[in-house]
Amino acid sequence: MRFIAASLFALFLMYPHDAAAFDLFSRIMKTVEQGNKDYNEKHFDKALDKYEKAEGRLQREPRIHFNKGNALYKLGRMKEAREAYLRAMGTKDKALKKKNYFNIGNTFFQEKNLQDAITYYRRALEMDPDFDDARYNLELALKLLEQQKKNQSGDNSNKDQKNKKDQKNKDQKNKDQKDKDQKDKDQQNKDQQNKDQQNKDQQNKDQQNKDQQNKDQQNKDQQNKDQQNKDQQNKDQQNKDQQNKDQQNKNQQNKDQQNKDQQNKDQQNKDQQNKDQQNKDQQNKDQQNKDQQNKDQQNKDQQNKDQQNKDQQNKDQQNKDQQNKDQQNKNMLPSSAQAEKNKPGKLTKAQIMDLLKSESQNEKPFQMQRFLLPQFKRKDRNIDKDW
Repeated sequence: MRFIAASLFALFLMYPHDAAAFDLFSRIMKTVEQGNKDYNEKHFDKALDKYEKAEGRLQREPRIHFNKGNALYKLGRMKEAREAYLRAMGTKDKALKKKNYFNIGNTFFQEKNLQDAITYYRRALEMDPDFDDARYNLELALKLLEQQKKNQSGDNSNKDQKNKKDQKNKDQKNKDQKDKDQKDKDQQNKDQQNKDQQNKDQQNKDQQNKDQQNKDQQNKDQQNKDQQNKDQQNKDQQNKDQQNKDQQNKNQQNKDQQNKDQQNKDQQNKDQQNKDQQNKDQQNKDQQNKDQQNKDQQNKDQQNKDQQNKDQQNKDQQNKDQQNKDQQNKNMLPSSAQAEKNKPGKLTKAQIMDLLKSESQNEKPFQMQRFLLPQFKRKDRNIDKDW
């Protein structure tokens, strides 16, 4: 696919002309290649879309503007096509530049602007006197411009004659119309006066009727208002009475509830007092029982103590009596026995037993109890024997 810049020849030749191909440019921009393909297949909308995409990346490339102008021309968008061609005028390529002049002339020709079209055809011929397409279009534009001037001159003469006649007819018509309008206006004024008087009379009558109706309505409204006020007052009084009654009932209910609450509170206080009194009586009773138990225990302890003292006194007295008796027995021993007794280091069996007995009697019972150990209870233990 080659990069093709279509050159638009004379509008009446009805065939396109292709510019020289730019192989390097086509290889760089595949988008342009696709646009050229769409252009050759007469899909000018698609070709324009591709050229506009490439234009964003090739702002300084005159040929992409030239191609875009060709697509816009084919779509009939002459002003936009001319702007694209003008952007392509920055090229140094004379062949492309003369085609730009030629195509700009074609856009003006298409818009019936023959004078500007002739200007650009001449510029194209100045760059290339052998540019046959520009020469043909220039001659065609000059002929059309001359014919256009003649038509305008003849049209102007006929037009002046016709304008004078039309003006005369128009003046007469305006005069007739003015007379008719004045007559109609006078009749209208008269009719309007009659109508105004009738309207005024009718308005006066309507006003009187309206005033009477308003007065009647006001009286009726006042009566209704008075009745409504009276009804409202009665209703307000009933509401007030009902509210007072409801308030009295509510106050009575509140009072009954307060009395009931007070009775419940008094009963609760009374029950609490009874309960407190019972607790207090029970505590006093328990304290008395405890005091009595303590007193009984003290009495019992005192009795035990007195009994122990008495038993101790009896025992002491018995020990004393026994000692006295032993002393008497000792004093009554024979001389042989007394001599045996007086031997140092030797005591008879009877003397030893008497001595032990005497010592045991002299010990106090409570002292002995202090050193008594609890009785040892042997626990049965199951011992596994391995023999």
